[in-house]
Amino acid sequence: MRLAPAMLLLTQGCEQPPERLSDNAIQEMRQGMPGVTERCLNKIKYGGIEAMPLGTDECFEMTPARHWKGLWRREFENSRFCPTPAVSCSYHTAGDRIWLSGKALTSSGTNEGLYEIEFVGRRTARKGSYGHLSAFDHEIIVDQVMDLRPVSDAATLTE
Repeated sequence: MRLAPAMLLLTQGCEQPPERLSDNAIQEMRQGMPGVTERCLNKIKYGGIEAMPLGTDECFEMTPARHWKGLWRREFENSRFCPTPAVSCSYHTAGDRIWLSGKALTSSGTNEGLYEIEFVGRRTARKGSYGHLSAFDHEIIVDQVMDLRPVSDAATLTE
């Protein structure tokens, strides 16, 4: 019996592409990247590391959007957020290092410095390695900036 051409195409479309990464490599990635989604790992498994989506929220579990307020230190290779009640904020400030990102944030066009910020955003659900050189414990994607004001560094406590 001969399969109709349309049926042949349909059955060919069900085949999985060959794996680019082994199950062991995927398991190592799962352990090394807390909160990475299975959907993302499948893309990497069959498409290679270059298939990993660039957006953190496309590859990692995120908390629901919520209201945040605090200090944001913006520097060339640093984007540290320190939630209220922080009185200072630098890479070396105690507590979780939180990287801020998102189109709503980058469209604000701010210069380097320290800012009081209020926004709505989604944080990575699990502590891991995020931001520049994966040196941050969490990342928050800013969906909406509600208030952003420069703060004089002299007005904050020294660390």
